[in-house]
Amino acid sequence: LPDTGQRFEQFQAMRAELISFGYKQIGFDHFALPDDSLARAAKTRKLRRNFQGYSTNEGDAVIGIGASAISGLPRGFAQNSPDILSYAYAIENGRFATVKGVELNEDDQLRGAIIEQLMCAMSVDLQSVIQSQKPEYSNDFETEMNELQPFKAAGLIKIDGLQIKITEKGRPFVRLIAAVFDS
Repeated sequence: LPDTGQRFEQFQAMRAELISFGYKQIGFDHFALPDDSLARAAKTRKLRRNFQGYSTNEGDAVIGIGASAISGLPRGFAQNSPDILSYAYAIENGRFATVKGVELNEDDQLRGAIIEQLMCAMSVDLQSVIQSQKPEYSNDFETEMNELQPFKAAGLIKIDGLQIKITEKGRPFVRLIAAVFDS
């Protein structure tokens, strides 16, 4: 199997080929033709991301059905048993098959909005997100802004005050960049 470097080279070759056929890169690993709903959502900053990947779904909940499925809810996440037999046994006996859950506090929700904007729009205005999500929020993200400096030095992002923009060079690394905000 190809190593990490070879996989990256394969992705770059496939990316170039898709773009040559008119596809637009959506997020970091999806592609769509310009008239596709994903491309339109990306262009209008309405693109969303959940456990299934990029989406145009504007709902605040995704209910996962099946073994290992993950549900995303406004206040948390829940995962079903990844073991098919355990999952089936729970369902057959009228029980939930959920084995893990995480409740999101207000800070988690704010950070999730920041991460989603970075992952979907390749940019975020931290002040704008704070104002729309939690105006009384007092965190200035000093620690995170310091952690972003190596990405800036490498040319993967641009920072202007509290605005962060992923560069084309940084697009393949957006998960690492967004992870800075994941508590």
